[in-house]
Amino acid sequence: MSIYTEEIRLYAFGPFRLDAAEKLLLKNDEPVPLTPKAFETLLILVQKNGSLVQKDELVAQLWPDSFVEENSLAQNIYLLRKALGEGPGEHAYIETVPRRGYRFIAKVTRLREDDEAPAIESKAPVGAGFEEEAGREVASEIDPGPTARAVINRSRMLAPSLLALVALAALAAASYLLLQKVAGPPLETKPKAIAVLPFKSLGGGGNDELLGLGITDAMITKFSNLQQISVRPTSSIFKYTAAAYDPSTAGRELGVDAVLEGTVQRVNDRVRVTVQLINVRDGEPLWADRFDEKFTSVFAVQDSISEQVAQALELKLNSDERRQLVKRYTENAEAYQAYVRGVFFWNKRTDGGLSRSIEYFKQAIEKDPEYALAYAGLADSYALVGYLEYGLLPPREAYEHARAAAMKALELDESIAEAHSALAIVKAYRDGDWPGAELANKRAIALKANHPTVHHRYSIYLRDQGRLDEALEEIELAHKLDPLSPVIGSNLAYVLYLRRDYDRAAESCRKVLETEPEYFQSLIALGMIYEQKKMYGEAIELLGRVREQTRGRGGVYYYALEALAHAQAAAGNRDEAQKLLTEMTRVSEQKKDNVEFNKAMILAGLGEVNKAFELLERDAGNWISPPPTLALDPRFDNLRVDSRYQKLMHRRFGSGVSGQGPGASEDKRLPL
Repeated sequence: MSIYTEEIRLYAFGPFRLDAAEKLLLKNDEPVPLTPKAFETLLILVQKNGSLVQKDELVAQLWPDSFVEENSLAQNIYLLRKALGEGPGEHAYIETVPRRGYRFIAKVTRLREDDEAPAIESKAPVGAGFEEEAGREVASEIDPGPTARAVINRSRMLAPSLLALVALAALAAASYLLLQKVAGPPLETKPKAIAVLPFKSLGGGGNDELLGLGITDAMITKFSNLQQISVRPTSSIFKYTAAAYDPSTAGRELGVDAVLEGTVQRVNDRVRVTVQLINVRDGEPLWADRFDEKFTSVFAVQDSISEQVAQALELKLNSDERRQLVKRYTENAEAYQAYVRGVFFWNKRTDGGLSRSIEYFKQAIEKDPEYALAYAGLADSYALVGYLEYGLLPPREAYEHARAAAMKALELDESIAEAHSALAIVKAYRDGDWPGAELANKRAIALKANHPTVHHRYSIYLRDQGRLDEALEEIELAHKLDPLSPVIGSNLAYVLYLRRDYDRAAESCRKVLETEPEYFQSLIALGMIYEQKKMYGEAIELLGRVREQTRGRGGVYYYALEALAHAQAAAGNRDEAQKLLTEMTRVSEQKKDNVEFNKAMILAGLGEVNKAFELLERDAGNWISPPPTLALDPRFDNLRVDSRYQKLMHRRFGSGVSGQGPGASEDKRLPL
């Protein structure tokens, strides 16, 4: 049924007159330019004045025989707001009902045929007049719109010699209005942070899902090179991959000003990408577009999206940033798909995930041996395997693989921050080259100053050097850039714990656990904090629960045992602490780990200081540097006041740092 069948054809509201038959909107008797669909949208809302019109209902009436996504409707609403003179946040005419629909709220007067009609000289239908008056053939699907129609009607009073010129000018103006990309209203203040949400697949296939994640990661990589905004990293938006979400709600959760979201659909050798940039404050689109290209042109699509988003955000880019925005690391579609799979598994941060990420990054390199970003991904995967001691490879071997991949990445492209960050891990925890590691960390920050991961990793370096004030500054900056990251929140808690700021440390743990209730690093840290606050019952109950939940999970289980054993010792439960110490030994033998250092911590908690120093003396040959736990952790306080502690440190490190690489007894690893 046509939306124009209602008996009333004229409507008045404010300074506006709407003519349903002529498809014309006038303001003070002057035509207001609108696209046909925007006009139809306005008519539906006006006819149902005061009533909520559901989004689904609008889409069904406007596009009855087509599959159209919701952002097309949002574009029409934006155009109407602009035409009606509504500014950002103003709802004088159209009210948005979040997640439901829209309501026309201005007072509407309905006029019948015999009422005073809008002043218009011609009743020519939409599109009429161009062929006969200008002698030009116009494609039937192009509606010149009310501005062009008014110019043509008035042109009948002009001299014939000027008629063709006027009509051509009208056509040009109308075509511009209809064919230009939809760009939304500027933000009241320029955004300081954005998030690129996972592009959803319309095809439902695994390859499409990975293609969507690939476009998402590419956008994040491009925007992270810009200094004027911060962009949430791939790891932070990863949780939205499989979930249904409202973009504005997700943006508020992520603490950003704007979100970029889209869909991707691949059919044979073509790919269609629909994308929109949304203002988190009011949920309105700032910009939207659709791209329909050959799959091999997906890189060009990514370039175009990034450039247009930068324009919509009104960013003033220097020449280097403009180059970075359209930079391509590969032109090989198969290499790109393998790299995307590598990123997908790297984000899991598990031993199995890192194993698969290494496999796919290698495949990407095989397809394109000059793919610098794939080498950087490979380097970081190996560095994490070495640092976290997952057991996929001996740490020393993993570090050497990481070094080789990082150096190759930097040989191909020195500007890849991720490669510098991976190299910093190798220099610090394999080589003991702390000055070199600091330079690598600072270089990564210089290249991506607004990327949370580089600040997070530099904070860990500073923490392990005992520079806790600087470490806190860096981890707080990382947390500001990525407030929902559980690993950053957990490491913030750990730095605060080492500084004896137990209340703030506990609060940081609780914030992580609000969104990730089973995040064991925060659970274990919270148990350690309870112990230091002498809340022994709470510490033992929490850590005991974590022990049961992590049983069989390797390193996490071991650290839960360690924390629980020390809490039992501090509480005076010697028998329970001894049982847990025996279990720690059994688990470490299965892992082939040396745990003398960890045993010394439990013995210190039991007050057996002499035995603790015997183990530390025996273990010291494995240390590449003074272990941060021994130097800073309050659980070693009773050893640090003993003269033997200073003698041990002087004898081991007094003549400079040396060693053959990190032993298994080093400081416990919180994830990077």
